Amino acid sequence: MADMESDVEKILVLRVKRNHGMIFKFNSPGNAGVPDRLVLHNGECYFIELKDKGRHPRALQRYVFQQIEDQGFPVIVIDNKADAIRFADSLLTPGSPKARRRSQGEHV
Repeated sequence: MADMESDVEKILVLRVKRNHGMIFKFNSPGNAGVPDRLVLHNGECYFIELKDKGRHPRALQRYVFQQIEDQGFPVIVIDNKADAIRFADSLLTPGSPKARRRSQGEHV
């Protein structure tokens, strides 16, 4: 069975907290296309978009993600449990998520 967004989100939240990070559900009323989650860890900020397995960001989301990245913040799209674990565990390696940063919110 494919990884569902809600299952991926649960794993991500647990792993980020276990790795001493903070994770918030990100909601910006009046601003469509924003990522789902905000992760803070060791002075770094990451915007996370969660998707069902194999799904991709819509055009509006890609546009908003690019605006966020133009401000210097990474946007990471995660669509499966393995990538959620990989991202959360990479927080323990200084600079790792930024080193893997993808343009326009591409998948990790």
